[in-house]
Amino acid sequence: MLQDGTHPGLLPILGFAVSMAMTPGPNNAMAAASGASFGLRATLPQIAGVAIGMASLVLAAALGAAVLLTAYPGALLVLRYLSFGYLLWLAWCLARAEPAMAGGGSEVAGSPLGFAGAALFQWVNPKAWLAAGSGAVAYGADAAVILALVFLGVSMVSTLAWTLVGLGAARILRSRRRIRMFNVLMASLLIASMLPVILGR
Repeated sequence: MLQDGTHPGLLPILGFAVSMAMTPGPNNAMAAASGASFGLRATLPQIAGVAIGMASLVLAAALGAAVLLTAYPGALLVLRYLSFGYLLWLAWCLARAEPAMAGGGSEVAGSPLGFAGAALFQWVNPKAWLAAGSGAVAYGADAAVILALVFLGVSMVSTLAWTLVGLGAARILRSRRRIRMFNVLMASLLIASMLPVILGR
């Protein structure tokens, strides 16, 4: 329910979810790198995990988790730095991932983020918390289920689209060296997306 007592329509919520999910961020950078290195089929569990994890986070935030965290600044600070540490580790994994190219004759270094890892990652993903918290403030607990369902669908479409971007990049770049350079670029984007949160901006 909005502050004036009216219920939000579906289109404003959909527009908000699309603006948050489709723009560059940790989920999309990881999806693109995974698509480039491992392909669509291997990335599907990650896509599903992002969607389920994001929906559960949005639901929890709308039902009061965002307010609870705001009331305890120390917990928010710990979450911020834990998030940054985990993102640095993920960026390292992305940067060193060896593309799984047919006939390459070498083993793949690393593997795509699985369903559980992608779902749990949303709970330390700063952009996910920004989206969930903003949605909770804007639409309130009355729209919690609608928010969660919309983010479920939009997150799935977004990560799928970015996976296909990575897949297309792999087909254009073709060589292992160029795909690894693409992964390093995605890893850099992953870190850059976190800097405003760490700097408190």
